[in-house]
Amino acid sequence: MNVYVCVCVCSTMTKLLDLLEQYLRWRTLPDGRLMQYRRIDGSTPLELREQAIQDFNRPDSDVFIFLLSIRAAGRGLNLQVCLFVCLSVCFRCTLPPS
Repeated sequence: MNVYVCVCVCSTMTKLLDLLEQYLRWRTLPDGRLMQYRRIDGSTPLELREQAIQDFNRPDSDVFIFLLSIRAAGRGLNLQVCLFVCLSVCFRCTLPPS
């Protein structure tokens, strides 16, 4: 039985998603194919958001990873095929001046 693992990376920092996206564009699978991913952030139009979710949830999808900016969600997302969810949360801390 083949098990297909899908991952969702949720982050408050779009710069982290930018870095991951660069890596995914560079990285190839053992058979030579590029890693397929979808991304939703604040600049993604509604139509493309829905298409990205459908692509990721499709049973025969080759999309391995879903990059999601937490602030861009704004509505319920059904990413039911995710086996793993990685959260990256950044809190801005300002130290008092010394």
